[in-house]
Amino acid sequence: MCQEIKGIDLLKQKLSEIAGLNDTGEGILLARKRHIIALEAAFESVHSALIQLDNSASELIAEDLRQAAQDLGSVTGEFSSDDLLGEIFSSFCIGK
Repeated sequence: MCQEIKGIDLLKQKLSEIAGLNDTGEGILLARKRHIIALEAAFESVHSALIQLDNSASELIAEDLRQAAQDLGSVTGEFSSDDLLGEIFSSFCIGK
C-alpha cells in the first residue's frame, strides 16, 4: 500500500476517534450528520493541502490546514481566536 494512502487511512481513523464515532461492531458507525459533513470537509482540506505540498505552495497549504482545523473544531466544540474575539466584543456596549 502506498505511503500516502496509509497516511490518509490513519487520518480517517484518527478523525473518527476525535469525532466520537461509535463502532457498533458490525462495521457500522453512528454519528451526527453535521459531524460527518465537517469531517468530510476537513478531509478535503487536508487532501488539498497534500496537493499544494506537491506544488510547493506553502501559503495555500497553511490556508487548507487552517480550514481543516476549523472544520474539526466544529465537531469538537473548540473555539478559534476569531470566535473568542467575537464572544468578548459581543458583550461590550459601544456608544456615545
